[in-house]
Amino acid sequence: MWRFALLAGVVALWSIPLTLPVQAELRKPAATETFPVKELDEDGMVGVETRFKVHVAPEEAYRLLSDVEHMADFMPSLRTCEILDRQGKAIILRMKADLGELVQRRIHEPPGAIRWTLVSSPMLKRMRGGWTIEPDGEGTRLTYRVLVESSIPSPPSMVRWTQAQALPSLVRNVRMRLESHGAWRKP
Repeated sequence: MWRFALLAGVVALWSIPLTLPVQAELRKPAATETFPVKELDEDGMVGVETRFKVHVAPEEAYRLLSDVEHMADFMPSLRTCEILDRQGKAIILRMKADLGELVQRRIHEPPGAIRWTLVSSPMLKRMRGGWTIEPDGEGTRLTYRVLVESSIPSPPSMVRWTQAQALPSLVRNVRMRLESHGAWRKP
């Protein structure tokens, strides 16, 4: 049973969501916003995709989301993010979070995409995901997408439930970081 609880926590750290309210603190402190989430099931992995708007230019959103040296300053549960190697557009990262560690390969595709895949993790067999960054009026529409396959057999509904628990913090922290132009840091 402890393995199942640990898995649920690790999956929450590296993935995300279902439609839930989130406080848009920088823009409108009292506003509640919902985020439509598409459930994904591809190639033996399950995950989610969600979209939300931030009030910064797409170039600024891309710059801040691709700043891997400072991801631990704002990403929920992430304690450290260390660059292990650079290979052209690819960056190999070791990420340590509250419940575990993983190594990830990120591809930065300026100006509109950041993609990642799993290199290694004791709790996940596979993972892929990314950010898509698109102009939207006077701001930017962000699409977050992640799929995982657990090392421990888990029902897809449990994986998605765990992802849902992490979405409000992810969206809130990303929005606050971007709309503060990189000044906001998690407590």
